[in-house]
Amino acid sequence: MVVASILKILFKEIKAGMTTSQLDEIAIRELTRYGTILSFKGYRGFPAAVCVPINEEIVHGIPGERK
Repeated sequence: MVVASILKILFKEIKAGMTTSQLDEIAIRELTRYGTILSFKGYRGFPAAVCVPINEEIVHGIPGERK
């Protein structure tokens, strides 16, 4: 239920021109609000809470300045 709620928030807040790191910031804010444990962030050095693959990428899109 938490994941579905956060996905709804991300879908509402996403806009053309946003960076993938901005999406990560939103996810972190909402995950923290729910009191969850960020399972990706820090795992084997992964720097973010979400994976954000773009277009042809399949997995492990590390959030950054890409729009």
